[in-house]
Amino acid sequence: MKRKLLFFFASIYLLSVPLSAEPIQLEMWHAMEGFIEEKLLDLVGKFNASQNDYQVHLTYKGNYTVTFNEGVKAAKAKTGFPHILQAYEIATPTFRLETDLYIPAGELLQKHGYAFSEGLIPAIIDFYSNDKGQVQGLPFNISTGLLFYNKDAFKKAGINPNVPPKTWEEVEAYAVKLKNAGYSCAITTAWPSGYLLEHFGARHNFPFATKDNGFNGNDAQLVVNTLPYIFNIGKFAEWQQKGIFKYAGRFVADIEPLFTTGQCAMIMQSNSRMAILKKDSKFEVGGGALPYWSALTKEPHNLVTGGAALWALKGHSDNEEKGVAAFFNFIAQPENQQAWVEATGYLPISKTAFERLKASGYYKKNPHNEIAIQSLMLPSTSYSKGIRIPQFIEIREILIDALEESFLQQQPVPDALDKAVNKGNELLENTKT
Repeated sequence: MKRKLLFFFASIYLLSVPLSAEPIQLEMWHAMEGFIEEKLLDLVGKFNASQNDYQVHLTYKGNYTVTFNEGVKAAKAKTGFPHILQAYEIATPTFRLETDLYIPAGELLQKHGYAFSEGLIPAIIDFYSNDKGQVQGLPFNISTGLLFYNKDAFKKAGINPNVPPKTWEEVEAYAVKLKNAGYSCAITTAWPSGYLLEHFGARHNFPFATKDNGFNGNDAQLVVNTLPYIFNIGKFAEWQQKGIFKYAGRFVADIEPLFTTGQCAMIMQSNSRMAILKKDSKFEVGGGALPYWSALTKEPHNLVTGGAALWALKGHSDNEEKGVAAFFNFIAQPENQQAWVEATGYLPISKTAFERLKASGYYKKNPHNEIAIQSLMLPSTSYSKGIRIPQFIEIREILIDALEESFLQQQPVPDALDKAVNKGNELLENTKT
């Protein structure tokens, strides 16, 4: 009888204690495709295996624009919205104003007992922080611009293949040699507004917009119709007519083949595209820093941050928020940053991760990425931290329209830029009301 009573009380106790709590499910919407999506799955799988409390699930929603628009729409409706949303950099100025939709990453981490490691790279972290220095989106797949070049073309033209051009004046001189060597164009570019206006302004320390490019107020106005921008776009329009530069459109699929098939000897593109360019090219690909006009600046300044960040959306339970914080903390750890960079070719967000990569020999095998991160690690200025104006997605399209009109000689460069600035500023005015 005594053994039966002991068995009865033991059974009651076991029934009252959960044998194993189910992990809390977290949803992340993203825009990554191909092998990068595979590496993202590996990273998330590593987090899921590292603990038993949370499981992050990935959902590919489409390209950056689609993912951002769908995420914002769902977050506003508060139905079926994810815990984490990947948002690309040009959506950041607009999204950061939607303060009722997200929890700042810095606040979330601090609330749940985490903190970023010291030594975050200023040009990266400043872009994703508010005016009080609080990080709003967690920098994730970070990139910046590089000049890729065809080493075989350089050799054929009598140019040192191990020394990329530092200045645009050198590019112009190289163009003559490349044309004489049989190349139909010297250079093309991806993301035309990004490289010819945004990076140009940062590289030469010229304002893109008033209020320190929007960092000191939401009522900034575009100023990309000033003389330095007119000069730069004027040179590229001139080069278009001479066959030095070839504009192929605003989509990567139309532009990269000009380089990979050997038509154009150089291309401005994200550092993260090196693996793709190498795979699609039958020649050796080199990488150098984006050139600068020595006539406009004695020393180049840091480039602006590209890529995307992860945002914690509001409206989920405290336990789910805690899970997002744990995931963000995992992502930010130097050893995980190192693994992510080695797997994808993106850039680290901290100096500690950079030093780990350097010590491992990664940059000896990938010197282009050391050039890229060093371009971001240069001291930033009020005009090189990035651009923080609302409606930047729409404004970028307006600016590309102006560039196309300039390159196709539909309008003189000053008129095209004036029209774009007026149209963009009208959009900014309407945003305020």
